[in-house]
Amino acid sequence: MLMYLSFSIYLYYSVGIMLLYYISVWFLFFFKKNTLLKPAKQAHSFKQTPDLTSLFDQSLAIPESNQNANDQFPLVHDLVDELNAMLLQLNTDKADKEQVLDALHRLLQKYSTLKNSAYQASINHLICIEAENKCGLHFSAEEMLACWT
Repeated sequence: MLMYLSFSIYLYYSVGIMLLYYISVWFLFFFKKNTLLKPAKQAHSFKQTPDLTSLFDQSLAIPESNQNANDQFPLVHDLVDELNAMLLQLNTDKADKEQVLDALHRLLQKYSTLKNSAYQASINHLICIEAENKCGLHFSAEEMLACWT
């Protein structure tokens, strides 16, 4: 029986079997509705950040007019610049959490007009993110609010 099997016949049969296999896989992927091969929803691989919902408390006094908030915007810009420079310096000095909180307290006292403004919650959020990224420190909402006093 193997005497009559030539290479061309072997090649035709193997190509035919592979073709049937690929067609069946194609039908499984594209025409079957409940297949296990559906692409899974991709999970986000973002780092978990601390819960900052209490930083966005609605009890903050928000100014009545947008003009007041617009007047404070240059102060916020200056604060962010000083904050970034300060955190980079504290990171190179290998400061601990208490030193960073003390430096934040001094910096925020310099910008005390922003306390209870529309920008306070955003500033707190930015400080938490930048301190985590630049210094590896995590601050609670209570620690952030204590820096403003």
